[in-house]
Amino acid sequence: MGQDKALLTRGGRTLLEQTLLTVSEISSEIIVVADRADRYPLAIGRGIADRFPGAGPLGGVITGLELLGEGNHLVTACDMPSLQTSVLRYLLSCANEEADCVVPLVGGRLEPLCAVYQQSALVPLRAYFEEGERALHRSLRRLRLRTVPEEELRAFDPELRCFRNLNTPEEAAEWIS
Repeated sequence: MGQDKALLTRGGRTLLEQTLLTVSEISSEIIVVADRADRYPLAIGRGIADRFPGAGPLGGVITGLELLGEGNHLVTACDMPSLQTSVLRYLLSCANEEADCVVPLVGGRLEPLCAVYQQSALVPLRAYFEEGERALHRSLRRLRLRTVPEEELRAFDPELRCFRNLNTPEEAAEWIS
């Protein structure tokens, strides 16, 4: 991308701020895992330092789960400009003791950065990480998953816009305009 996606701005609000506003509608405890706790100025939530900076999203998920403890924890990326609270609420409602993670299945791909992780996911994720692996999507093979198919998600987001991320300068420019 060539720049920090979290700081892309549209309408006077950064992409990170937009994400935090959406998540704040359904959660009172919000953390932002980044390489440094003070990486971003936050009006909502609190920043925490990634215990594994530079190791990718898996390290961030592990860091968050270690901090938050028991419960269901919503994990979102900051580069999903169309997150919808209805989808996030539905994912949370699907959480149960039989699954370590509730993860959408969109276009034949798992979406681990718009998912709900239980504390029970921490041990297998940490073991995978300690083996030297860093791919979050592959780490899901170690978890008991509750996949949420497109058909269920379309009831809340008919076009599945919630799962579109900004990965290229062109996508960012389109979002900004």
